[in-house]
Amino acid sequence: MRGTRQKSREARRVRRLERERRLAELLPHTPPAAGPVVLRAGWGGRAAGAAFAAGMLL
Repeated sequence: MRGTRQKSREARRVRRLERERRLAELLPHTPPAAGPVVLRAGWGGRAAGAAFAAGMLL
């Protein structure tokens, strides 16, 4: 069990380093954002939030 966990952890580390390397290569060629970057909930997130709020009120 311990060996499997170690291999999995090492595989995640290798994937993370590869992703960071790819992003570092793309960064100089990426144009800056035209406006502010905004993250908003879609309809599913809003519905889940409304259901959670209604559940808490009841």
